[in-house]
Amino acid sequence: MNESHSVVNKGLSCLAWRSHLGCGEVVQPDAQTEPRVLDQARRPRVAKPADERRREILDAATRLFRARGFDGTTVQAIADESNVAAGTIYLHFTSKDAILVALQEDYEAGLLDRVATVAADLLAEEDASGVLVTYEQVVDRLIDGMVAYTLARRELSQVLARHIGRACVVPDGPILAGGLTDVIARLIREGVRRGYVSSSDPAMTAYLLNLAATTAMSYAVAFEDDAMLERVVRQTKELYIKALVPAKPQLKAAFREADQAEESAERSDNGGYEAERGSV
Repeated sequence: MNESHSVVNKGLSCLAWRSHLGCGEVVQPDAQTEPRVLDQARRPRVAKPADERRREILDAATRLFRARGFDGTTVQAIADESNVAAGTIYLHFTSKDAILVALQEDYEAGLLDRVATVAADLLAEEDASGVLVTYEQVVDRLIDGMVAYTLARRELSQVLARHIGRACVVPDGPILAGGLTDVIARLIREGVRRGYVSSSDPAMTAYLLNLAATTAMSYAVAFEDDAMLERVVRQTKELYIKALVPAKPQLKAAFREADQAEESAERSDNGGYEAERGSV
């Protein structure tokens, strides 16, 4: 079959396909006709700002990861849910795993924004009243703000709780600076400066408290365990306030005397041991 016959056959095939769709005659390029069936079936494309499109993709991925799980969700499914082509997804994210990591980063960024809002509100209250807020008030409002944020984003909390190992980018070591840990460290340092709390290493203290508290809160919210959430919130506040409270002077003296007595007993034991060895 020569090339001209091939072109004719292709043209006939196209005509047969249009007839099957009910389109009838060959449509001239400039002819005014009703939309074809395939035109009606096409997904409408709406040009949107990149940030808005990225937000829609993340929201769609959150719904699907929650409903189907990470492994049960494909990039094409996320594209369909977002009403975009699959190729558009890859303009914003390199892979499905990258979408999950982006969700975690988005969650943490929002949490920091909430903490900043709480801090701004407290400062405004100080300015209005002329009275400094106490360390206990700061802790109370900070924890309540974190819980409110987590509850407001319960769906995403559920996704991250179920895929926490997959979403986390494992660091080379403890993250002692930056993010919420840095905010909490500054809070503890200020508490130490004012004499409210005691910590020889505010950065590590903040790291441990943040890791324990945020993980426990996220799990309680994600799995809708209100009783557990209440316990987590109560004990987190106690840890921030009571566990870091400086010891009273009389307690410090008692601890110092106990340490001295223990050291004296150790020296006596060692002296007796050495004397015993000398007599042998």
